[in-house]
Amino acid sequence: MPSPDNRPSEIRGTHEPPLRPDMAESEGSNEMEKLVRDGIPEIIRATGRRPVVRVASDAEYREALRMKLLEETQEYLHAEDLGELADIVEVVFALATDLGYSAGDLEAARLSKYQRNGGFRQRYLWTVDD
Repeated sequence: MPSPDNRPSEIRGTHEPPLRPDMAESEGSNEMEKLVRDGIPEIIRATGRRPVVRVASDAEYREALRMKLLEETQEYLHAEDLGELADIVEVVFALATDLGYSAGDLEAARLSKYQRNGGFRQRYLWTVDD
């Protein structure tokens, strides 16, 4: 991650933390704040627009990732698209990294659960009785 001094000026500013980091409405306006991929500000700049972004605190980032997981899951449920699944995986990797785990740690945990409980290939639907 670049140091704060190397960030474009529109990234350096801060304001009060949002109530919901993934899409927080700015007070008195229709502006929304949401977590975006690292390359999005540059993509926006390439169109001639000037994005207003800031770097989230650690707590904001973790909550924003959690909300992003919900957002990307909803997008997948509506589109059933491979790209949307890739977005979910990207957010899951970011969450694991934020918690101090590597992609290898995540895969090891997945394999451990798979070996212990299996996967979902048999398509079993369990009728749960209370």
